[in-house]
Formats: sequence, structure tokens, C-alpha cells
Amino acid sequence: MKKFTILILLSLILTGCRQQLGQINTHPIADKLVNVSATKKATIKGAEIAKLGKQIPIQRSKYKIEIVDMKSIEGGVEVYARAWDKNGQIGFGADGTIDIERFVIINPPVLVDDPDGDIVRTWVDEMTNETKTRKLRENVREAILQSLEHTIFVKQQKFGSERIQAGKVGNTTTTVYPQAGSGGDNITMDGEASATNANTTWATIIAQAGNVSNATEPEFGGYFLNKKSGDAGSWTAVQKGFFNFDTSTIGTDTISSAIISFWPTYISNDAGLDSNALDMHIVAGNTASNNTIANTDFSAAGTTSFGELQFADAGTGAYEDITLNASGIAAINGSGVTKYATTAECTFSSTNPTNNGTSANSRIYVYHADQTGTTNDPKLVVEHSEAIVEITSVGELILSDE
Repeated sequence: MKKFTILILLSLILTGCRQQLGQINTHPIADKLVNVSATKKATIKGAEIAKLGKQIPIQRSKYKIEIVDMKSIEGGVEVYARAWDKNGQIGFGADGTIDIERFVIINPPVLVDDPDGDIVRTWVDEMTNETKTRKLRENVREAILQSLEHTIFVKQQKFGSERIQAGKVGNTTTTVYPQAGSGGDNITMDGEASATNANTTWATIIAQAGNVSNATEPEFGGYFLNKKSGDAGSWTAVQKGFFNFDTSTIGTDTISSAIISFWPTYISNDAGLDSNALDMHIVAGNTASNNTIANTDFSAAGTTSFGELQFADAGTGAYEDITLNASGIAAINGSGVTKYATTAECTFSSTNPTNNGTSANSRIYVYHADQTGTTNDPKLVVEHSEAIVEITSVGELILSDE
């Protein structure tokens, strides 16, 4: 009888626990972002991330990361961190003397991929009409660690521990993600603009002003080239990607490096173009607006390469990182919005690209920001000159007013 009573009590306790667990909100931040402007969303996410505070050193796949402090800022978060690789602590800064680097993250992510996640994103591929689904979960700590780890990976100013000055704080590595959606109070956006025609020549289609655009597609260019006819010289669509970043926190600092990263989701060359013709180049975006995309932005994309991703080396399932050259760095607007576009190398010439003559397409699809706050969104990482402050005791920062 006693055993039976104990079993009943255990059952009641477990049932209560399950009920309590069922009442736990697994995405409290996402719920706060409903019906909130894009700019306010970025600030809310930054404030929630900052609540994490200090984080003891944790080993990731590439680095061990210690978060010394976090500070909420308008549009994002400041994270002060140390890092170690397999050889020991990393010295940051131009001379390797920085002990704690200051990472500014604008419009930071809060969602990570999870096959069992309860946040589901569903969309329809514009070209194939295929319905796609992505499952995510809200995990602020994991999201910020993923963002930091990749940012540290692409940073160029990384040295050994020999010259580190204890307590020396860097200023700054800035990471920027575009805002989802467009218009309204958005400061930035990303999207695509296309030129479409019914089986016309290559020279004609790439010279068009553009007649299609979209700023809310979660997965698209990269770029897209489409042929509907078996004629090797006949084309129906050319599309370019546009990515705008709020880089206004950089100010007049001297920029030493900039890397733009995309997460490809689909790569194909069914039209049989030479792989060099399909290398993806970063060029000036030149969109008429900072926060919306127009059809005619297609023809406003630049023709000077700021850096490239070779098609033959491109893969899916991870970030592809493109280091910007001097022209790409010069295009960064430290007091406003920086605009880049992506296009295939063959669009730089009016000569018809050699192809297999079949009715097919060639493309690189990447995630856009309209997946909304994930660790796979497009990102721009900028290293710029630091102001030095000192730390009065271990783990306690004195922040400058600069």
C-alpha cells in the first residue's frame, strides 16, 4: 500500500513538472519582437544579450572564448572578450598587444538552427515553387558565441600571446547584420533586383534597367542566371543581390580590414557556364534607398570588384568569407549605411557567356536577413583603430567615453 501511494505521489509530481515545463516560454525575446520596428528589434536583442553578463572561458570548435563584460547599446551590443587558439591566448590589435577585444555587434542574432526547434520558418522558392522549411530555437548565449567565434575567425589582427599587455582593451571589431524587411523605420535591408525578358540576347538583358525586385525573400541571391531556350545565346533572367549595412558606429576610425560573409544554401551550374564566369563578386550596391530595393537598382550595381568568391570553391552549410580589397574598404560609410551588391563575373561583359545551350540556370543562393536574426544571416566584419583604456582589476572594465 505504501509503495502504491509513493508511486501515485511521484506520478503527480512528474505531471506537475511537465505542466510547469509546458508553461515555460521557449522564445521570450522573439515574442517581444512582434509588431516592433526593425530598429527597435535590434536594440531589444542587444539588451537581452547584455543580460548574460560575464561568461567563463568556454571551449568552442576553433577557440576558447571568455566574455569579460557586455553592454547594451542602441541597435545592438558591445561584447568585451578574450580568446585562445591551440597555441595560447590571442593578442588582438595591430601590434598584438590587446588583451581584451571590444566587439560591437549591430542587429545581433538570437536564433540558432535546431532540427527540434519550435520556431519554424517556411517559404516558397520563387524559381522552383518548392516549399522550404527551417527550424530554429532561441538561444541567446549560443547565438552570441557562434557570432563571436566566426568574427574572431575572419579577423586579420590576430597574434600570439608574446606582446599582450594585461588589461589592454581594443577598440574595435564591428560586426553588422542587415535588418529584415524594408521601408518604414528600417535603416537597412537586403534583397535582390532582376532583369527579365522573353528569350533575349545576353547584351540586351544585362543592359536593362531592371523590372523585378524583392526585399523580403529569406533565401535568394547571390546571383541567378536563367535560360528558357535551347539557344545558347538566349536568356530570360539575370539577378543580383543587394546588402546594406549600418556602419555608422565606426565613425572616422581608420579601417584596417573588412570581410563580408554569406551562408550559401544552393549552388548550381545546370546551364554549363565556365566556372570563372560564375565567380561571385562584391561590387558597390548603389541602391536608390538605404532601406528598400527598387527594380532599377539592378542597373545601379557597380562593375568594379571589391572581392570575390570563386565558384569552384563555393560550398553550402557554412559561411563563405570574402575579404574586401582597398576599393571595398573605401566604400564603407563610417557615418551611415554601407551598400554592397553581389553579381556573377560574366555580368561585367556584354559578351555572351559560353554555356551548354540547354534550358537551365546557374546560381548561388544565400540566406538573407529575412530569416530574421539567425546566426547564418549576411554579416560584415570591420576592424578599425582602437582607443586604449585600462582595467583596474581582473574582470572589471573602465570604459572610455570615446
